[in-house]
Amino acid sequence: YLKPNCRYTITFPLRFTTWTFLIGHRIRIAVSNAMFPTYWPSPFPMNTSLFFSSSATFIDLPVLSVLPSSTPPAFTQKQVSPTDTLPEMFSGAKPRVYKPYETNTKTTVNFERISYELLPNNYFMSALQTFNLSCSHQNPSDVHWSGHAQQTYVFDVHGYRS
Repeated sequence: YLKPNCRYTITFPLRFTTWTFLIGHRIRIAVSNAMFPTYWPSPFPMNTSLFFSSSATFIDLPVLSVLPSSTPPAFTQKQVSPTDTLPEMFSGAKPRVYKPYETNTKTTVNFERISYELLPNNYFMSALQTFNLSCSHQNPSDVHWSGHAQQTYVFDVHGYRS
């Protein structure tokens, strides 16, 4: 485990990405921690400081030469055969529901989604997903998360044809 108030050198590669900007365009680069939003909020209180070494810290922004415009390639995608698709005679879902609850001390977000579909051969499938996330305003490390997922399959649903 890391010890508080100790400096640690962490070397990591930045994820490669490509963007093109017009001449004279200004950009801003932000560095965050806690693998946001994957692990947000962080379960541990922390502060982040960046220390730059002019010999080792750099961002390379190459300048590209102007490329001539060319004719786009011909569209070659073919229509999908009707025999390769499933009929959607009976399907639906409730919209995704996010309900935030905020007090002076914490924020809680509840999420719920239900979907269902009647598949060929009278198979019925439904899915339920829920989660609750709460975070203390005074202590960001006080985080609670719970989730539930359920799928129900019914074979040989009488009275429906797909």
